Amino acid sequence: GDAGLAKRVDHAVSLVASTVKVVEEQKTHNFFGRFKLVIPDPNYSNVCFWYVPPALENINGQEMPEDPWDLADDDIRAKALTRVIPLIKNKMQEAGLALITFTGRHNFFRLVYSSPLHMAADTPLGVLRDIDNCGKDIVLTDVLK
Repeated sequence: GDAGLAKRVDHAVSLVASTVKVVEEQKTHNFFGRFKLVIPDPNYSNVCFWYVPPALENINGQEMPEDPWDLADDDIRAKALTRVIPLIKNKMQEAGLALITFTGRHNFFRLVYSSPLHMAADTPLGVLRDIDNCGKDIVLTDVLK
């Protein structure tokens, strides 16, 4: 009924808040790469973010900007970033981990908590760790083939 639906929605919103908190406090979690929120204050049950592997932090002497959205489409950093997310998604699927969609400018992850009833409060940290583990070893030649 209504109470059950309200509980489900509240839990989804709580998971989004937890995901944002993990991203904001990522240095305390010792990730190898870096997560960047597309929208700092997401709405409802969607969290959109880029993942920047360590090898892409500096490409040809150019650092990855704080906001990758601003990269021109023909910038080598944009081209590299655009190819990272599909590689990680494929690795995660092959390993039987979370199935996460990607979309948007320079391909960012779109994590949707649409059916969160059986997700624990620590699920966001686990998902981000899986992304980091699948993406940490990506090198420039992997994405600029």
